[in-house]
Amino acid sequence: MKIEGFRPRSRRRPRFLRADYEDDLSVPGFTRFPRVSAVRVFIFGGYAMTTRRCLPVMLVGLMLAFIGAQVWAQTTPPTVTFTTPSGIQRGATASFIVEGTDLTGATAIVFSEPGLSGKILEVSPVPQSILNLEPKVIQSARPYFDEPVKVQAKVEISAKPWMSPGTHQFRIITPHGSSTVGKIVVSPYPETEEREPNNTLSESQEVTLPINVHGVLTTPGDMDSYRFHAKAGQEIVFLINTGGLGSRLDPVLDVFDSQGKQIATNLKDRDRSALGFKVPADSLYTARVADFQEGGSIRHFYRLTIGQLPYLKGRYPLGLKV
Repeated sequence: MKIEGFRPRSRRRPRFLRADYEDDLSVPGFTRFPRVSAVRVFIFGGYAMTTRRCLPVMLVGLMLAFIGAQVWAQTTPPTVTFTTPSGIQRGATASFIVEGTDLTGATAIVFSEPGLSGKILEVSPVPQSILNLEPKVIQSARPYFDEPVKVQAKVEISAKPWMSPGTHQFRIITPHGSSTVGKIVVSPYPETEEREPNNTLSESQEVTLPINVHGVLTTPGDMDSYRFHAKAGQEIVFLINTGGLGSRLDPVLDVFDSQGKQIATNLKDRDRSALGFKVPADSLYTARVADFQEGGSIRHFYRLTIGQLPYLKGRYPLGLKV
């Protein structure tokens, strides 16, 4: 009798035991095997089984592997990427585009705070013209899984007049469950959207303060300019929200007078989410938004608030004795 590769009571991966013999084979500690010229034995955690006895175990293993593959291959969970425009004025009703994945069949939209309500109007694939504005990603290796299809849900949202201003959360209800958290800003000031062309100071978009502007730097090197009138002595504050809404934009704000001279900038500030200046004279002024790294894509969006706004920049002392 000759036994090749036999290692009894192994708790590692299954090993194969091959025995060639003419008489009955009796291995100490294992089941007696029938008379055959050759038998293949599987060792599972120290237990020996013949090929016939191993077949059900192998079938169960294949079934579990198949089920696991099916579960792994399921669609990604419903995801909200961003919302356009990014906010709404209190007491108003407006339409929004919510982009994400696996939102098909959405039935409702729910909010984290009372005072906001909404409904789903339609769900459709994201147009190719919008997909072309996505950031270009260079892949050095083939991805394990295909990227989920991007879709957009058109929703209608209403805000009560007594809503507290600030960023609020929502989720979209789909047949596969609720989506990841989306964000929408509620403000007491009017809302408007960027209108191209407004890259240069001469093409600046006219706005009336106070105002919220939702804009996008769609191409690398793009800049958006907004012209407004201010009176001497006014303290004008610019608040730009980007990262808090999921944007890739690293904002740079510059303010120019009517002659094109720069009078304020946040380029050297550690926190570039705000800028303020005191108006020297009654005149027209222009605020320009750019990206610090001169990037641009559909993901480089922002929410710019301009006006005489209360803004806390610091405090001193930092604490009090108990």
